[in-house]
Amino acid sequence: MIDEHDYARTMTETVLPALAACRSEGWMEPSHDADLAPLDSLRTAPTPRQPKRGTPGSPIFGEHGELAEVINNAKEDIKADASAKADAIRIRNVNVNDSPTNARFAEDANVGAGNADRAAAKAVDHTGQLHYVCYDAAKFDAVREHGATATFRGAVVISHGFTEFAERFAELAWYLLLDGFSVCILEHRGHGYSPRDVEDESLVWIDDWHRYVDDLAKFCSTIGQDYALGSPLYLYGHSMGGGIAAAMLERYPTIIDKAVLSAPMIAPKTGMPLWLSPWIVELACAVGLSKHIAPTQQYFSEDFDEQFYRGLSLPRARWVHDLRVKHPEYHTNAATFGWVREGLRMYRSVLRPSACAEVEAPLLVFQADNDSYVLPQPQNRFVSLVRAGGCPAQLVHLRGSRHEMTTERNEIMRQYVGRILKFLHTPLAEE
Repeated sequence: MIDEHDYARTMTETVLPALAACRSEGWMEPSHDADLAPLDSLRTAPTPRQPKRGTPGSPIFGEHGELAEVINNAKEDIKADASAKADAIRIRNVNVNDSPTNARFAEDANVGAGNADRAAAKAVDHTGQLHYVCYDAAKFDAVREHGATATFRGAVVISHGFTEFAERFAELAWYLLLDGFSVCILEHRGHGYSPRDVEDESLVWIDDWHRYVDDLAKFCSTIGQDYALGSPLYLYGHSMGGGIAAAMLERYPTIIDKAVLSAPMIAPKTGMPLWLSPWIVELACAVGLSKHIAPTQQYFSEDFDEQFYRGLSLPRARWVHDLRVKHPEYHTNAATFGWVREGLRMYRSVLRPSACAEVEAPLLVFQADNDSYVLPQPQNRFVSLVRAGGCPAQLVHLRGSRHEMTTERNEIMRQYVGRILKFLHTPLAEE
């Protein structure tokens, strides 16, 4: 486990150079489901915004949200968005071998890319394609990093959470590589370097939650399987990514051998009864507010709020925050009405008993002790329904933990990573 007191130096001098040596980056065409209309993604970088109202960690509608307040707040954002459209928009220039993410890893790890490769990559247009990052276990072993097992165990696909991105999981990828797993991370639509459908850099929007699920299934069955090399393929999903993973395991039950769901967003915490929230967001979307910021959400701020991260590992939290500050592609921070609507629709679908009965991959589900973003009761019900359908499912309540478990202090992080590795090591026949 990385020493928290020496975290930044260890990441910069040890972890990132080893990851750079086994890292590749690519682009995937989104899944083309016949039931989903194609989306025309933006060809430009998202527009920066100034911080506005809201509190980090708040339920989406606050503790006592009311319909009138919801609509009035959204109207304010309509005016702000109309003004923002007059701002200059930076042209996005992201290529396979010359992307900002590859350049950062090369700079931090003192590993350069060839000029010929850079020149060739600049001619490629990735508009509309999903971005992913992979780490190859065999190349990692060639680095001969201290603690590496040199035993290949398969591949782990990471499905990240709301407003997250591939680099957010560098430390977790490091531990998985040390243990013999290749790692593949897809950046979901609207996140990182994947396509955006709103101009504001802070906002996350999706038209249909099935799009997330089908894209992840395609990624697992192609890129993930390629990296597994015939060995088991595992899935790790955190928060929103855990909810997407749960839905994928129901709809495509044979792709994955085992899955870890970390504080999965079976149902988001809105601060309102689950029966009432859908009515509000459906109404808001019906009157044209789908792409506008939801109440209590806030635009990205460069300020690091230590009070908000109190109880977590400040070195880990600051490392991630600094990444977000430095790169506009990582400024996603707020839900739109459309995203909330689809999150609630996904919740209703995932908890159908008939859907849960389709899950075949053994599950390890982590539940946070103090979660500000997702509800625990739907997680409990999901695990119970999966078990009732005949599939093994473990529910681990991690005492003292918060939602962002990969940002925890070492005393919790050690338990967390240890349970994950133990679960993945257990032979499939013993689950």
